Amino acid sequence: MRKIKIISLLLIINILLSGCITITNKDLKDIGGFFRSSDLGETWERKNTLYSIGSKVATFNRSNINKIVFDYNDEAAIYLASNNDGILYSYNYGNGWFNSLYGKGNVNDLVIDPYNKCIVYAALHNIIYKTNDCSRSWEAIYFETGENQFITSLNINYNNSNIIYAGTSNGSLLKSFNAGDSWKVIKRFDDSLKKILIQNISNKDIIYVATQTKGIYKSFNNDQEWINLMDLVVEMVEVDGEELSQFSKIKDSNILLDLELDKSIEDGLIYANKIGIFRLLDGVKWVQLKLLTAPRKEKIHEVMVNNNNGAEIIYLTSEALYYSTDNGLNWQVKPLPSSQRAGDLKFSPDGKYLYLGVYKIK
Repeated sequence: MRKIKIISLLLIINILLSGCITITNKDLKDIGGFFRSSDLGETWERKNTLYSIGSKVATFNRSNINKIVFDYNDEAAIYLASNNDGILYSYNYGNGWFNSLYGKGNVNDLVIDPYNKCIVYAALHNIIYKTNDCSRSWEAIYFETGENQFITSLNINYNNSNIIYAGTSNGSLLKSFNAGDSWKVIKRFDDSLKKILIQNISNKDIIYVATQTKGIYKSFNNDQEWINLMDLVVEMVEVDGEELSQFSKIKDSNILLDLELDKSIEDGLIYANKIGIFRLLDGVKWVQLKLLTAPRKEKIHEVMVNNNNGAEIIYLTSEALYYSTDNGLNWQVKPLPSSQRAGDLKFSPDGKYLYLGVYKIK
């Protein structure tokens, strides 16, 4: 396969950064891009300033942010996957940003090598790109050749960073054993793959794959065998006044809205579907959270657990941020800083900040 190299010039000369201004939610309603909060969403800072040449201040206020990704060896490092604006990355908690792979299409996902922060993989539509020199140059290492097919997700094995996983819109799970030089299909799920999560906590051989409508699959032996987590017992599910104990009996419960690792426990997930939010406890059962929003009435865009404190849970709708400090027993409601749709929500790896990337709906 021919490899295509792309050179991105980092504009680092004569750096200008805007001041750090705390802005109320009301002030930011029509602004996109990236936001940072140090007080769990009470106030937000707009952090969209690009390093640039000369006196001109460049920003990415209008960028659509698909995903926020971290280098977990550097608590201050942030990477943003955007639509048409390439990869935006910061090494100082978002105070200033660099830009790479600009204008090459939608960045659907990216992942950083856990042992070498200068090695990054990025999925742009139907191509996987790789950099070995901290985003100065890129090469295309895989093309999805199927008609109207594209790369949806990426992840990396923390035991062996030469092992890379990629998911496609037609349900293929790809694996490379040699850092992207060659690939093979290891399983077909017959549904668009939306997320590949590798536990990387107590057991790095555990992998989760989330499909759009067929469920969440788990491999406990490094992708050799798979089970559907939709078959596990569900506690406290109440739909239209009736208590049910299996997702298979609940309409629309297998339609993925969001899925994240719950690193506060050994084998945990937090899962949002059209019915509500569910936590996977120790890999054996689902427990439904009691939300302020009614089932099927308001779509949940993002959900997550604070990895440094498992009792802290946050979820987003199109209108508000909901925050709980007691495992979902009680909730606080806070307005969002932008009228744009949430693209991704994350705690910084050290728990110091809450990050939000937003996405303009056409």
